[in-house]
Amino acid sequence: MLKIFITRHWRTLENIAWIFQWHMPWTLAPLWIEQANMLGKRFQDEKLDIIYCSPLSRTVDTLNEILKFNSCSKIEYTKSLIERDAWEATWKKWDEVDFTIAKWVETNQHLKIRAWEFIESVIKKHKNESILLVTHGWFIKRLFAYIHNLSENEMVWKYTSKNCSVSLIEAEEWKIKEIYFNDISHLD
Repeated sequence: MLKIFITRHWRTLENIAWIFQWHMPWTLAPLWIEQANMLGKRFQDEKLDIIYCSPLSRTVDTLNEILKFNSCSKIEYTKSLIERDAWEATWKKWDEVDFTIAKWVETNQHLKIRAWEFIESVIKKHKNESILLVTHGWFIKRLFAYIHNLSENEMVWKYTSKNCSVSLIEAEEWKIKEIYFNDISHLD
């Protein structure tokens, strides 16, 4: 059985201020480095066959904290895991964006397809392995929306992952099962 752990990068100053940066570099919040450290410890006894990571700086920095505790030597950086590109919403706060008319470089539907295509390629490539994805909130939302066939409204509120949370799905053949979502017990 294929195990796919999914984690979101640690918190940034822009997350705290509710500012959209999407593909732009983010300022990592020093107080949250400890969170990433605890995330790393969460994976210290987990045998990981490969780690896939978004190449954006906040995910790479989070991965570097994980690697302090896990010796996985097979790492692949992939744009398939990057955050959704928001174009008009970049550098704006949540309350400054009219989501009903905002123009997006990538729609939620396109992101859902990208997430599924990536997971489909992982399932084909890695049978009976243990994998970690270091990614972003919107990618995680769309992935779980696809797994559970959720509508847009259901997806937005149901699958909001916290920074440094861990989720686990398992895949056997083409059957995908959510084991847990948004676990933050390692942050206590």
